[in-house]
Amino acid sequence: DRWKEAKLVVVLREDCHLRGSKSRKETTTEMRYAATLNSVEVFEPLVDALLTLEQANECAEIVWTGDGAAMQWDMADRICPNTIQILDWPHAIEHAVDCAKVVFDGDEISVGIWKQQVERLLAEGRLDEILMDLEGFAFSCRGKKRKAVRALKRYYSNHQHRKRYRYFRDEGFTIGSGFVESGHRNVLQKRMKRAGQHWSQPRAEQMAHLRAAYKTAGPRRFYDAIRRAA
Repeated sequence: DRWKEAKLVVVLREDCHLRGSKSRKETTTEMRYAATLNSVEVFEPLVDALLTLEQANECAEIVWTGDGAAMQWDMADRICPNTIQILDWPHAIEHAVDCAKVVFDGDEISVGIWKQQVERLLAEGRLDEILMDLEGFAFSCRGKKRKAVRALKRYYSNHQHRKRYRYFRDEGFTIGSGFVESGHRNVLQKRMKRAGQHWSQPRAEQMAHLRAAYKTAGPRRFYDAIRRAA
């Protein structure tokens, strides 16, 4: 009857992570998934359980990468208060581009120059310079343009400690949430958004759990577990 948001988390250990390079894409050898179509109150214990299984309390560092949704950071503060929080790089750039489209009335050349400038400064760890430029730029704008610039400055200021991209890259941390985006497509959507499918809430929730377990364990271990349970 209504649209439901799917929530999915990916837990990845450093020893299963192969960093990318100019000639090779970033990849992984093993990931652990959990998914639900229910509320945050249902989702949070699933995330906590995965971290417990991976003995996160014994890890020297835990990196939590996500988009700008406040729910994610609130959850991180409750479950793992000492995590290194990283705002997903594409989301950070996307907000800058959205602002530029308003400021430059959709002029593609100007928007492209703005995007390149923001990317360069963020990559070099010069966020303070971006904030100063935005503050000065806001005074030269009026109406919706000033509102867009101030909104971007507020967004960047609120996530300042999550946008230390130069440091994150130097430490080898993943600064994008591509693993989660891929998980939504391959874990959930590939099976649950086929043509003509309709789901009741209970069955959709069961399938989301099954898909997460299947993609975590792999076919052999998944079906072995089913046989043992039977």
